[in-house]
Amino acid sequence: MPDNSPEPSKRPPLKERLRLPHVSGFWTVLWLLACFVLTGILLPLVLKLQPWIEFEIVVGIWWLLWSMILTKLLYKGEHIADDHRLKKPKDWFGLDGSSGSNWDGCAGGADFEGCAIVLGLIAALALVWLLIELAIPIVFFML
Repeated sequence: MPDNSPEPSKRPPLKERLRLPHVSGFWTVLWLLACFVLTGILLPLVLKLQPWIEFEIVVGIWWLLWSMILTKLLYKGEHIADDHRLKKPKDWFGLDGSSGSNWDGCAGGADFEGCAIVLGLIAALALVWLLIELAIPIVFFML
């Protein structure tokens, strides 16, 4: 009867098999903020010094906390996972081509937001020109 178990030298050590692949970025930030809030609230209650001295001590401890925690993560080789996932942008005006229209935007394939910005700038320049060339001289003439 052949032995189908893998050789011990090819198996990763137990520590690597049980280790989580990534540290959650969200939870890392949450725990750091919790530590900051606790030190910011509890230290002034315990020390009872002048407020500016307490403030300096709290900020110093904050620097010490985040540098120690992030140094530990870096030293251990932990990977902080990117918890945020980008979603597909919403197609507000049905311009993605799936609606059946062949309209590609205003300048041969440009997106709608870019066209809206350009058209808005042109309209703003036209308004400024009207204000300078027509409205202000008419108001001065009336005065």
